[in-house]
Amino acid sequence: MSFFTPEHEALRAQVRDFLARHVEPYAAAWEQQGAPPPQTFELFGEHGYLALTYPRELGGGGRDFLSGVVLVEELYYSGWGGLALAILGHCGVALHPLAALGTPEQQAKYLAPALRGRMISSIAVSEPEAGSDVASLATRAELTPQGWRISGRKMFVSQGTQASFYIVAARTSEGQGSKGISLLLVERDAPGLRVVRKLDKLGMRGGDTAEIALDHCLVPASALLGEEGKGFHAIMRQFQAERLMLAVGALALARRALDTGIEYARRRRQFGQPIARFQALRHRIADAAAELEALRTFVLTTARRYQDGEYPVTEIAMCKLLAAQRAFWVADEMLQVLAGWGYISDYPLERIWRDVRLMRIGGGTDEIQREIIARRIGLDEAEH
Repeated sequence: MSFFTPEHEALRAQVRDFLARHVEPYAAAWEQQGAPPPQTFELFGEHGYLALTYPRELGGGGRDFLSGVVLVEELYYSGWGGLALAILGHCGVALHPLAALGTPEQQAKYLAPALRGRMISSIAVSEPEAGSDVASLATRAELTPQGWRISGRKMFVSQGTQASFYIVAARTSEGQGSKGISLLLVERDAPGLRVVRKLDKLGMRGGDTAEIALDHCLVPASALLGEEGKGFHAIMRQFQAERLMLAVGALALARRALDTGIEYARRRRQFGQPIARFQALRHRIADAAAELEALRTFVLTTARRYQDGEYPVTEIAMCKLLAAQRAFWVADEMLQVLAGWGYISDYPLERIWRDVRLMRIGGGTDEIQREIIARRIGLDEAEH
């Protein structure tokens, strides 16, 4: 079954050529620096990749969801997960609430330049004491005669040190759980906002992640994004597309690991023959190839359903859970195939192994996905 049209495949070829010319020669330096330079976002914007799937009336490319899947696959298949995280965190996560909920004035001021890469966006939801449990976030925002005054601390903020503006989730009224959570647009130079620190991470080191503090941070009343108190639902809706794309990205990283393992096994000789001829190794590689092919079919089938207007929450949680887990397993298996060479940076496997581990945490942990699946298959209906 083919999921992609000739137009999709033409896009894939264009993206792969773009990455070969404009990313791969410099990605190692960006990995060392801990972030791509701001002009990288502009370059992606000039080629239309940041705006690819946004509506034309908002300045986007008007391409379908599967075009976004192609972009995600190619970004992650490049093997530079940190760069993919940075670019997609900007255009694939942070800008979606602005496109869906923003006023024409907000979209003109923030969305239009961000889709061209002239501004860098970030979404600030997680907190030191509220990661997966979004409904328990403690950041507060109060409307005063001068505007919204925000107090709190945000953790794991992608593009945190580079962002031109942040979309901040804060509680604007008292209420239990998800009630009373709103989204606010906060510019980098807003009084009271400061970057506490850039986080030193195990993997995804080519993407900037930070902790920020909002100390009675003041923003205009017009900074409210969407309806007051409805921010939680906007975040949850966005999580579905994000989780599906993370599943796509995890499998693409794993495919790069698999291809690296295959190439190495064909070339590496031990005991007078290529190690690809040793049954223990060839079967390990064959198992990895089979699992990736089966999972990719499941993920792309779910992506097609999402594109067609369905909202398959259960299957998206399954995709995220299984793709993240098995992608890390594949990377680990291929690192074993390369043995000592896989453990050093001469090959991309040690970086892929570190990068892909985040997929089991970011966008909702394995445990959160299991809880979603358990609820939706009826386990909460068990008799007391």
